Amino acid sequence: MDAEMESVLAYARDAKAPNTKRAYQSDWNAFAAFCTARNQVSLPAPADVVALYLRHAAEKQRLKMSTVTRRIAAITEKHRSNGFVSPSDEWVVRNTLRRLRRELGTPAQGKAPLLTTDLQKVMQLIPATLTGSRDKAVLLLGFAGAMRRSELVGLNVADLALAPEGLVQSVNKDKTDQLHQGRKIGIPNGKDESTCPVRAVLRWLEESRIMDGPPISRREPAWACRFHASHGSDRCRYREEIRPRDREVFVQVQRAFATGGIHHERRHGGTVRAIHSGTVWPQESAGAAGLPP
Repeated sequence: MDAEMESVLAYARDAKAPNTKRAYQSDWNAFAAFCTARNQVSLPAPADVVALYLRHAAEKQRLKMSTVTRRIAAITEKHRSNGFVSPSDEWVVRNTLRRLRRELGTPAQGKAPLLTTDLQKVMQLIPATLTGSRDKAVLLLGFAGAMRRSELVGLNVADLALAPEGLVQSVNKDKTDQLHQGRKIGIPNGKDESTCPVRAVLRWLEESRIMDGPPISRREPAWACRFHASHGSDRCRYREEIRPRDREVFVQVQRAFATGGIHHERRHGGTVRAIHSGTVWPQESAGAAGLPP
């Protein structure tokens, strides 16, 4: 195969997101090891061997059906990318998977949401400092928009637009939008000033003096803070050009929960998205969003 044709195949293989590719490779390695232990060929794999593997994964390894389903997807991808017909289309594989789902499938277990009363308690205990203003903006914006950490850290000031009913936030890329189609989220004005996400975001932008770039920025290093203090500034500015990592947002949420004496999401690995029991509203504007009061 010449270099030009090889580049075509390489381009097609990169259609999936990096995390998906890593998960598929791990799943394939598990299936290949299963075949090797039983002196079976993994590529191309016989349909009955694949069916046997599905039962082994679900019944003996006790993997969740979502993981078993991903395993068969990885096996399918491996076969098709190498020019083979996928064994997942065979009757024995399809019906084995159907029976496993019927007998072993379980409802998805969601995280316990953070209630409005809990959020009010947290807001009252966050200190009235610049860091506190940032934490309030992160929590309230994430709660109102049911946002992931990656969506918060990927946000830019230009993605926020004021509307009579609140803010309209443009999400240009997220985990479920691999084609970068984008969507808009309506962030409503809150009746209670202490838990209003719009007021919290605008207050944070005013106090931090961030005009563009990521609105949720990292603090300047200690030496820069001392420099500002020596020139008469009583507050350490936040640098507009430093975009935080999503792990830093997770730490902010944990700290705020601990401040309010709320620890259940910390124990269960909750994220900003997990603290909200609702869904994202992909409406075109805050006025058309049908947002809750």
